Amino acid sequence: GTVPTESTDVLIPAGTVHSSIITTSAQSKNLMIATGASLIVNSNGILQLHGDLLNNGAFEDNGTLDIAGNDNVTIPGGTYTNLKISGGNILNIDAPLTTTGNLDLINGKIFLGDNDFTIGNAGTITNQSSSSYFVINGTGKLIQNNIGSGGKSGNIIFPVGTSSQSYTPLTLNNALGAADNFSISMSDGVYSNYSGFNPIGSPLNSSAVKKTWYINEGITGGSNATLTLQWNQEDELPGFNRSAMFMSRYNGTNWVPGPLGTASGNNPCNGRRNNIS
Repeated sequence: GTVPTESTDVLIPAGTVHSSIITTSAQSKNLMIATGASLIVNSNGILQLHGDLLNNGAFEDNGTLDIAGNDNVTIPGGTYTNLKISGGNILNIDAPLTTTGNLDLINGKIFLGDNDFTIGNAGTITNQSSSSYFVINGTGKLIQNNIGSGGKSGNIIFPVGTSSQSYTPLTLNNALGAADNFSISMSDGVYSNYSGFNPIGSPLNSSAVKKTWYINEGITGGSNATLTLQWNQEDELPGFNRSAMFMSRYNGTNWVPGPLGTASGNNPCNGRRNNIS
């Protein structure tokens, strides 16, 4: 009989005659939707969540789900419209998740685990930073759809890192190539050989940035991309020379170096390579 606050655990029970609908704004701590129950966030609605969301029924997000808690939070997989990460929390997902609108990374980190996070054809990511990004800590990938001619043009940032202390994003511009869906994952270290995404042997111990970015396009061919990679000073192995650097592509057997260039920035640093098919 009361309006929930940020410290109220909320249950949408089974057997309710009508769906619960948020038309303006509401908040709760932990929110559980029971089997057979439903919760709808209308297009102008905002649900501010300070705890976990447990959805055993139907959750329809047509507005904005704001993850505002400052503890570890788990959100079930599925499709959301607008998602905001604002509480400085760690967000975990338990199944593949898609946002069709805007993902607003104000303050917090999304740990992918073994689940993919997809930004839909018209989706965007905003406010990414060294305190708000995706942590690649399993087989899960960050996927952004519809990048290229006829789709999303300009510089599209994939805000990723291999830990909560290591922000090493990738920027992809495919304005000259056919629109496609691109997936990104990462691992620490650089190796002489790989089997798929799995390194073989021991990592290099000199003259490289100790990060590997894995980039896949949905449809093979048709891309003409410019890639910019960002790393931190502590990612540089002994002997790495920023004024004589090159970005290399692994072709399944060997590393193929790109043109010699100079890194920009100091800490963080950036390297760039054009005309990647």
